[in-house]
Amino acid sequence: MSENPNNGEQNAEKSGSQPFTNFVETILKNKEVSSVYGEPVTVEGKKVIPVAKIRAAGGGGGGNSRISQAAGHTNGGGGGGGLSVRPVGVYEIEGDKTRFLPAYDLNFIVLILSFLTFGMALIFKRLLKK
Repeated sequence: MSENPNNGEQNAEKSGSQPFTNFVETILKNKEVSSVYGEPVTVEGKKVIPVAKIRAAGGGGGGNSRISQAAGHTNGGGGGGGLSVRPVGVYEIEGDKTRFLPAYDLNFIVLILSFLTFGMALIFKRLLKK
């Protein structure tokens, strides 16, 4: 009994998972340091290296349906994924000194301050009722 070495590839294509497999392979091939650390730039005599945070996620699935075999639709599959890139900050190199300057997310800071203000208002409201 001889086995076909491409059998796994054919099954992946039939189940509809090939595009998802390609997506995952592309992400894994491109995960390098240069994806997170940008090219160094010289500004005012200082070397600046940008730093980013990269997040990738995905999922998928497939299957066969016996109910729809009569209609000729026996395979189904789907998948999806997402990629998020966020600036984290920069490394600033000047002479023999290196320091990290974080990039602040102003929206996040405003959100936290809003929750704190709302929480303080609720506390004061309860204290005034007593």
